[in-house]
Amino acid sequence: MDPNVRFAHGTVGNRLQNPSDGLAGISVERGGRRLAIEAVSFDPGSPHADWDCAAHWTLRVDDRVLEIGAGVPLGAELLYPAAPDATERCVEVLRAALEAPSDPDDELAEDLMLALRHPVTSGIFAGWVRDRALALLTVDGLIASVERGQRSMVLTCEALEIHPRTASVKVLLRLTRRRGKEYDGVVEQESYLGHVDSSAFLAPAPALGDPRFEELGRQWRKVLKSTLARMAWAGDELPMPSDVVSEALGPASIITLIGDWLVDGFPPPKPRAWRPSKARIESLAKKVRRLTSGELANLPRGHSDVRVGYRIGEWDVLLAPGLKGAKLGADRILLAERGGVPVVLLRSDDEIQNRLKYTIDGDAGAMRRCLLWLRTLLEAARIEDAFDIVWPYADEPEHRTVDQWLTFGHREHGFDWRRDFDLIEDVHPYWDAHDTYLQPLPTAKQDRIRSRDIPMYYRFQRDLVDPKLSGKLERG
Repeated sequence: MDPNVRFAHGTVGNRLQNPSDGLAGISVERGGRRLAIEAVSFDPGSPHADWDCAAHWTLRVDDRVLEIGAGVPLGAELLYPAAPDATERCVEVLRAALEAPSDPDDELAEDLMLALRHPVTSGIFAGWVRDRALALLTVDGLIASVERGQRSMVLTCEALEIHPRTASVKVLLRLTRRRGKEYDGVVEQESYLGHVDSSAFLAPAPALGDPRFEELGRQWRKVLKSTLARMAWAGDELPMPSDVVSEALGPASIITLIGDWLVDGFPPPKPRAWRPSKARIESLAKKVRRLTSGELANLPRGHSDVRVGYRIGEWDVLLAPGLKGAKLGADRILLAERGGVPVVLLRSDDEIQNRLKYTIDGDAGAMRRCLLWLRTLLEAARIEDAFDIVWPYADEPEHRTVDQWLTFGHREHGFDWRRDFDLIEDVHPYWDAHDTYLQPLPTAKQDRIRSRDIPMYYRFQRDLVDPKLSGKLERG
């Protein structure tokens, strides 16, 4: 864990960082035996998040000292609110441990962590999720039902619980198929509808009958019904219930969304989306052309991954998708003045699962507008290209058009336009990404990017994409 990280007052992490505030010194005695917490400290854990670590508990059992907790990795639970009576709850945990026949171990460390957490109680959002969420999201347990002729399929949700450590919201989904009045198959599956985020855990519970949340519940069921209707009759086998939910909502988690609305407010009207100038696109469409294989072969060393390029006036836009093997998802977009040295505008990090994309100036919004402009221009010019992506264990390569590739996984949230999703990261540029999977470049290269490459990128944007662009790094 980064030693500079300080957890907010009132959180579990803050209580652990300040053990003298009621934790260190706790002791219980029974039957001539004594168990006490002498100290609590953090051990470094995974470097991939600032708070990943293990809490190291130093205990005194009679006249012996024991260390526990090293095998209990901690993460986001450190951000959750601590119980007001955390000290008293820890005393009860120690008292129970003192009665056990064996020495304390990491199981006691887990019990102490749970004792520190604020319990799920009525009146707060976490309690509302436990007690009332199913009443909002279902109609007496029913999520959706579809029919086709004599066949019908029904998706229900029959139980809900909040995981004590992760605050994930687990439900039991059941998908039932009938032919006429006869059962034709049933699939039960535990699944998740999101989690109660630490920022929303103590938020006041939604008011009963709030029409905005009631409408959200209706729209959620409507989306799932549409998805179920599409998947229900695709084959003889029943679809998995969790596949129906994930196919319908993608990254949209309904429980997390409700919590976000309680903290951040309901979404305002969606602003008018930026669109490239139609007249400008029509003019440029007459000038754009695909670079030849010979021109691509003459690119400087280090750019053999470029698969396709487009010359637009005095500018060359180069696309380098990661298509297979270790390079899968290692995507790049480059820019060059006609025949010049290419500059990386966008690149992936090195985390093999997600391959998040970082931009040259840390402005994801400006990059999205640039990509939309390029997609619109290629469509107007009637230029169509595609890549074959080789996924591990897939029987056939995935044929993905350039238009699809340039969206980088964009998917509309469906319920809150502020949470539309793609793989492009905001805030930090790729050369100073503050990301374990994308190390900062040497100072000399950073200076060159600031002084030469970024001004060129802004010049390209104003020349072809958006004359009114105010570059992020120009604004300071």
